[in-house]
Amino acid sequence: MQWRNENNKLWSKCNEYISEDEVFEINEIAKLSMSRLNKKAAELMGKYKVGACTDVTGFGLTGHCQNLATAQKISLKFEINLLPVLYKTDVISKNAFNFQLCEGYSAETSGGLLVIIDKMDSQNYLKDLLENGQWGWIIGKVEEGNRTVEISKNVKIEYATDTMQNSLHKF
Repeated sequence: MQWRNENNKLWSKCNEYISEDEVFEINEIAKLSMSRLNKKAAELMGKYKVGACTDVTGFGLTGHCQNLATAQKISLKFEINLLPVLYKTDVISKNAFNFQLCEGYSAETSGGLLVIIDKMDSQNYLKDLLENGQWGWIIGKVEEGNRTVEISKNVKIEYATDTMQNSLHKF
């Protein structure tokens, strides 16, 4: 939105892939997402077996997963097969300005919570989130490994929408 308002070179490049109306839509979804913050998601964690949690901000998703993997007593690996992103931000990252979004390194202002939760509890946690007007996705799995993070070569990109109709996923 800032590039559009300034009508600079970055906006000119983005404008090849996204319309002005779409920029306004993305901006509204981003504001909605950031206004929710993490309070309800954190409160709901108390009901379930959560192994770890962090907010996704400056290190991006991959960086925060790597920090968690390194800090654990046992050696594990994060395997990420789904990246929820704001509408068309993957297209902008790929074609106009590489934020390394699809690699999980895009720094976030308000990227939400990364919750490492027992597989048996994950669907109920997501249902509780949805019932409370929150987004949630199962983005991958944690398994025994060598303290690494792997984003699947076939990672699925899913757009976060303002309706949250498609925010409950099963893997």
